[in-house]
Amino acid sequence: MITMSLAATSHSAEQTSSDDSNISTESRSRKRRKFEQTPRVMKHYYKRKATLSLLSSDVVLETVGNCNISRERAIIRDMLWVFSLLHFDKVPMWVGYNSSVIVDCSEVQNIDYMPPINSSPTSYNVVYETLAMSKEVADQCHQEQIIVTYDLAIAKMAMQIQSLESPKFDGLFINLGGFHMQLAFFKAVGKFIDGCGIVDILTESEVLAAGSVNGFIESKHFNRCKRIHPIFAGALQMSHFDLFMSESAFSQDSFISDLKVVFDLPVPSHESLILSPVLEEVIRKYKDFCSLTLTGYHGKRRNSIYSTSN
Repeated sequence: MITMSLAATSHSAEQTSSDDSNISTESRSRKRRKFEQTPRVMKHYYKRKATLSLLSSDVVLETVGNCNISRERAIIRDMLWVFSLLHFDKVPMWVGYNSSVIVDCSEVQNIDYMPPINSSPTSYNVVYETLAMSKEVADQCHQEQIIVTYDLAIAKMAMQIQSLESPKFDGLFINLGGFHMQLAFFKAVGKFIDGCGIVDILTESEVLAAGSVNGFIESKHFNRCKRIHPIFAGALQMSHFDLFMSESAFSQDSFISDLKVVFDLPVPSHESLILSPVLEEVIRKYKDFCSLTLTGYHGKRRNSIYSTSN
């Protein structure tokens, strides 16, 4: 009886081992599931010789005129933000302030993903294909124009294709990404303020570490530049506006009360802010004061400080 039991146990162990080996062999031979994408057929784009084409003066003047309207509204909001920093406590930074005084009336949009292209994004074939896809989307949405956003390296290629293939892609507005635009702006400002003593002020006030000066000047650290530039510009403009208020005869109480009303009456982004007569008069005279500062009327030091913050 004992011998038969051991034999049965040995036979069952061999069968179990055989079954395990069959399962492991089957699992090794089974194909892994993966996404099999249908390759997208792209047309080959052959770059042609560029031809020089200039915009008409009417188009340039119209574009500049439209930009001046938006620029004037932005300047007024910037001034009101500086006024609030000087007279109120716990005022948010520039982005937060604009969110408080502006109502976003944009319509709710549906976001969808375009078909992926598994090729180099800096290939002319890929860039041409994205332009063609964007034009197709605009036609399906019954729109005459559509905005396409690219990084800097790809945007240059897209603009070349748009110019060479005109008027095929004239309805596409090629836009640079906000990240690269801000980096270019920060680098230009860094070159302007390098060596003028502003970096020494930032390091002595412990706003900027001594080891981070080069990265700040050369705009290699985006978050640090985005945080420090608005803070320092606001501080310089507060000093300049404080000088203006000390030389003017405006009533502080009426000015502060009217300034507080701006927070309570936000307006849509495409409309101008509702300002009281006192605020309009302060803004008008402060603009004249700033113009005199830029001409050097208030001294070279004030001219240099305001030019830097402006």
